[in-house]
Amino acid sequence: MEHCKLPIELCEAIMDVIPSSRRFLSPNEYHTLVACRDVCSVWSIHAKAILNRSTVLDSPHVVSLFVSAVRRESPDRVDFLELLDLNWSEFQGNRDLSRCVDLFMTPLPNVQALHLAGVRFDLGPRLLRMRLPFFTRISSLVLIFSQFYSHRAMLDIIWACPNLKDVAIRGCSFGGSPLTPESAARLSAARRHLRGCQQLIDLFIHINEEWCLLPGDAFGSTLTRLEIHCEGHMTRHITRLLQCGFPQLQELNIVVYNNDPRREIAHRLPSLLLTLATSVPSYSALSTILISLHAPFDGSGGEGGDVSALCEWIIGRSDEWKGVPLRSLLAGLHRLWIHLFGVGRRVDGQACAKFIVSVLPVLHDILRVSIGTGWRVVYPDTDNSSAGDYLRTTKLPG
Repeated sequence: MEHCKLPIELCEAIMDVIPSSRRFLSPNEYHTLVACRDVCSVWSIHAKAILNRSTVLDSPHVVSLFVSAVRRESPDRVDFLELLDLNWSEFQGNRDLSRCVDLFMTPLPNVQALHLAGVRFDLGPRLLRMRLPFFTRISSLVLIFSQFYSHRAMLDIIWACPNLKDVAIRGCSFGGSPLTPESAARLSAARRHLRGCQQLIDLFIHINEEWCLLPGDAFGSTLTRLEIHCEGHMTRHITRLLQCGFPQLQELNIVVYNNDPRREIAHRLPSLLLTLATSVPSYSALSTILISLHAPFDGSGGEGGDVSALCEWIIGRSDEWKGVPLRSLLAGLHRLWIHLFGVGRRVDGQACAKFIVSVLPVLHDILRVSIGTGWRVVYPDTDNSSAGDYLRTTKLPG
């Protein structure tokens, strides 16, 4: 078929909506676009452009082949490339990124997103402290299950991207000595000295034990959206992270997994809302807080402790709030949504809501509580809105 009967503008518009994400293609989307590419020469041009927006380099050897192809054969083929995905999670050989330094010296003018999975940054020279031109174009960075010399080594990558808009970090590990209050303070000072994260607005992090003292201001002060995932016993680290303050934060999304019934949700520091209300600088721009609890609620009788512990961690106790004017300190807050995911019939979402309102009656008008996979709103019982309106898709599936 060499002649398309539809206007090419309409065909291109149809192809543009095939990918659910601009930078990621599911297998079905990929095969659909390949079929479009093979329809005719007219369709082929636009289909190839979409297919070439991203490339996966799954080993250092593939990186070397890619660099050679770009430099020697067809450098114009990377004009459409927007995402580089170095996914070495399944690679069993040497995963030292310093072996691929030529990649960051190669002209890739339109690459804006860099995904690094299973990469060893703790081997070889510390290349990422170099302010290479490659990183000036990166606006989206994902670090998954990678290994670093230290927290500073990870932050060096983030700080090396002056135009970075969003970052996602999950499952990373750190060598060297653990953070101390003194070394954490030095990280904050280093970020200010290097002027890192001047444009960062969206941050996703999965907190583990190695994050316990990482200061929030290591990511700058321009964040407007923050999404945090953690195990139930890690919630105290969320409180510490937020104590430094993100003065421009508008949306806070917290997902708590309490998969081990033997480990309780931690509540050894001031509650989440009390931390937000008393932080310096203040959270006056914060408008939406969404908190989800994922726990194995099987109706066996152990679930109530998880829910009550979560509520106390969120809201605290009445005596903690004496003399604290919540509404004036969180003047912009208009939605506090709590979702109990995977709950059994014995979990009373309304009881959770009533506990929160009993501690802070001022939250009555903004509180929503929902349960189950369908996000059924149980408080207030007259609410007909959908939790999906307030829940954004997380960056990292699973």
